[in-house]
Amino acid sequence: MSAFVEIEGVSYAYNGRLVLDAVSASFEAGELAAIVGPNGAGKSTLLQICTGLRAPLSGACLYQGREIGHWPRRTFAQQVAFVPQTLQMPFPFTAEQVVLMGRSPFGDGLFESAEDIAAAEQAMAATDCLGFRGRDFRALSGGERQRVILAAALAQSPRVLLLDEPTTFMDLKHQVAIYSLLAGLRAQGMLVIAVTHDVNLAAAYADRVLMLKDGRVEAFGPARDVLCEQNIRRVFEVDCALLRQPDGGVWIRYGR
Repeated sequence: MSAFVEIEGVSYAYNGRLVLDAVSASFEAGELAAIVGPNGAGKSTLLQICTGLRAPLSGACLYQGREIGHWPRRTFAQQVAFVPQTLQMPFPFTAEQVVLMGRSPFGDGLFESAEDIAAAEQAMAATDCLGFRGRDFRALSGGERQRVILAAALAQSPRVLLLDEPTTFMDLKHQVAIYSLLAGLRAQGMLVIAVTHDVNLAAAYADRVLMLKDGRVEAFGPARDVLCEQNIRRVFEVDCALLRQPDGGVWIRYGR
């Protein structure tokens, strides 16, 4: 496997306050990686740097060996898709129209091609959005909106998918469905990196986990090694116990 995304000593500050401090990590094609940590750890900021939405204060973020800022924006957008926590839509676009916006890096005119429409329909089917394709995006529930935003990213047919808390507003059925979908994309060779507050989802689905606290890397490696009792207690400051499953997986129980 080849390194697709490399983070080299990245630091970032808001109003003079350091929120990322010399973070380094690399991610490979065909991998589902999770970024975890408490609130304020710098998870979302790091993901935004990986998308090119923010430039690091120091260090560099590379995609396929080339600094993100040096990529032509259209070419980069055709290969790297980003799913934010929320998306504000001031105009009355339907869910389907929002998904079709994901095809904009490939557009050559004002109208969608047959290929664009097919890609959008396939993405909506994968994220269980077809049933409300004609509804106003603004009228959807939080979970429905998040599935539409994910469908828009999938419609790009990216090589890298970056997600910021992708299942925050979803019910349990769709949380499981979305992470199963992400695991399937990983199996097809896509690099998937997801910020998540749900450590048990990371334990169940992630190959590797990057654990942050106060903007610094506390641990990075295979999920089974990073998500240990010692790390969770130190980083999240909660008591916990790991429950071993018959298939070798773990479930984290919090408290006593």
